[in-house]
Amino acid sequence: MSHPAVQAAVLPFVVAGAWSWVVVRRWVTWAGLAAILGFVVTVWQVADFSLTPFTSTRKLIWAVLVGAAVGLACDLLCPPRRLIHNLWWVLAGGAALWMVWPVVQYRGGWPGVVVGAGALLFTALLVALGGLLRSKPVRVEVAAWVLPLGAGAVCLLGASALLGQLGLALGFAGLALWLVGRRWPLHAPAVWILPGILGGALMAYAGSVYAQVPVFALLLLGCVLPVLWIPRPERWSESWEPAYRVALAALPVALAVVWTAFTQGPPPL
Repeated sequence: MSHPAVQAAVLPFVVAGAWSWVVVRRWVTWAGLAAILGFVVTVWQVADFSLTPFTSTRKLIWAVLVGAAVGLACDLLCPPRRLIHNLWWVLAGGAALWMVWPVVQYRGGWPGVVVGAGALLFTALLVALGGLLRSKPVRVEVAAWVLPLGAGAVCLLGASALLGQLGLALGFAGLALWLVGRRWPLHAPAVWILPGILGGALMAYAGSVYAQVPVFALLLLGCVLPVLWIPRPERWSESWEPAYRVALAALPVALAVVWTAFTQGPPPL
């Protein structure tokens, strides 16, 4: 239980897979909680839920948890076109700015403005794209686990073991839920999509600010959502759609991981 690979990969995958497998056939909305439950298990193992001192990492953790709560409220109370769904990007941008605010204050002037504006724009844009893609569940469900998985990998290579474990946990938990969704359609529950994309974006940006994740790797991770808009070749069967979407999203992630490894060296294990 104390092994980093178990904490960041095995535990969240097993917890998320077990929860979604049991719940999905009766309460499909609640099956979406699987990813956040897997993430919570890893937080319990490698960090904590205390509010003091309220570090940037703790702000990130609580932003993901609040995102899950907002997503669950959207699933249970709001039709997909209600205003709260269209305001996801506002909440995401605010969470990103809140996370990096100490750095903004410390640097001051234009350097601080660049950090704050970059966090707001990067996170808000990715979450906004995720909201637009919810009408295409096959695409957005891939983004909800590939993005945090890639963010965790580059953070690990960028000398931040904690951010790496948190990102990998959210990614592996989402992967387990996605695999269950190949058997029973999930229809992109907001309780999974919002914290998945928000968490991945926050972790990637935190890795560039607080660790040594290269800016170019951050930009590559930002391409995960845009590439999913590329249509499937007409000659390909519809049964290939999930694999095609995974391959599309994995390409910028793989390039980001390779670039980070090339510039920062092997992971600190």
